Amino acid sequence: MRDPVHTFLRPGTFTVRLSVTVPGDPIERVPDTVDSEERSVMVRIPLKPSFVYRLEPGYRVRFTDTSSGGPTWWHWEFGDGATSFEQHPVHVYPGPGTYPVSLLVSGGGPELRVERTVVVPPAPTSVSPPPLAAGFTAGPTAGVAPLQVRFTDTSTGGATEWHWEFGDGANSTEQHPVHVYREAGTYTIDLAVQDAAGSRARTTRLSLVRVEPPPDPGTETPSTNPTTPVPGTPDMDGNFGFFSLPDLAGPLVLSVLAAAVLAFLLVKGGRGDPGGEIHLTRDPSFPRRPPAQVSIETRSGLSRPSPGASAPEVTITIRTGMIHDTT
Repeated sequence: MRDPVHTFLRPGTFTVRLSVTVPGDPIERVPDTVDSEERSVMVRIPLKPSFVYRLEPGYRVRFTDTSSGGPTWWHWEFGDGATSFEQHPVHVYPGPGTYPVSLLVSGGGPELRVERTVVVPPAPTSVSPPPLAAGFTAGPTAGVAPLQVRFTDTSTGGATEWHWEFGDGANSTEQHPVHVYREAGTYTIDLAVQDAAGSRARTTRLSLVRVEPPPDPGTETPSTNPTTPVPGTPDMDGNFGFFSLPDLAGPLVLSVLAAAVLAFLLVKGGRGDPGGEIHLTRDPSFPRRPPAQVSIETRSGLSRPSPGASAPEVTITIRTGMIHDTT
């Protein structure tokens, strides 16, 4: 075809060749002549302007050209009277507000325009961080050596470094250290902190930790539950074992007890000297309180008197820490 029409379906650079043949003269024996020519054809995407933007602190807006078709020329209008010919400009607005922004592009042919509305919000309220201040808690703060104490940093203001002094010559740079006190004494704790900007703060708590010495391993604790002796019973000779009587029983209880013992022996009878004695005595080796310790014994038996004879004289002696009566 002499004058063809072709549609390129994709962008790019294409080489087009045209070949022309001039017929020769067979009679004159002149051959055909062939002539050709090549040219490059560049196919571009249709030009279409576009852009995006991103808000930054301080009312700054960063614009990015996203136009298609390979533009080579840009013209920005930011809506506050300012303009730019950069492809990807950054513009600082005078304050918050709504601004109409337009972009005009060209690729060597006609100019095309796109517009968008940019909303610049108010700047966030700046909140100042709290000032640097050192603080801590500790526990337990009293006990017997060796005493393990856990220290917890409660500093404010963004501390990044810590230096502890525990009062016994030891120190630490941990934020939350644990220290063991092995000697008895009273210790003052010091904490110094520092933030990333180099600011420093310190706190000291005097006599915070109190450590007592460990107990002597040779010391024994006396029993608080002494065993109370069980009352005794008379044996074959009329002797009684040890038994307990409260100190507050008084002479009345002991007198009744002596009378009961006497009656028992007179009924039982026995052999030996009729002039024997029965003694109730308090054992001085036992404390006065709890109950006093009392023993009863007969130094000789008693004989039942013969008819018509007078009764033998009997002596009962009661000795305690409170009374001394003789009947």
